[in-house]
Amino acid sequence: MRHQIKLSHLTVAVAVAAMLAAPYPAKGAVRVCKGPVSSVIVFEKSEKAGKQRALGDWKTKAGLFEKGYASWRLAANKRLACTLVKGQGYACLARGSRVRSSRYRR
Repeated sequence: MRHQIKLSHLTVAVAVAAMLAAPYPAKGAVRVCKGPVSSVIVFEKSEKAGKQRALGDWKTKAGLFEKGYASWRLAANKRLACTLVKGQGYACLARGSRVRSSRYRR
């Protein structure tokens, strides 16, 4: 009788472990990537202003293609760079691949 009780506890433990290990439907997000977009080269007196204008131009261009792709935060392979050009201030350019986050349920 004692062995039957231990066996039933073992059976319950195995059943609970199996239920916990079973995969549940996943909920999450998937990133949908599109082609790269570049801003125009903008010239500003300060690097900060140049970066802001370059990002603004990138967001405008990225948003022209499809709704939801104008997020610099989600962009892949992004680069925002400025270089000092003698006599013209900073030349800045933003480049990155458009990415959108798509929520789905399985």
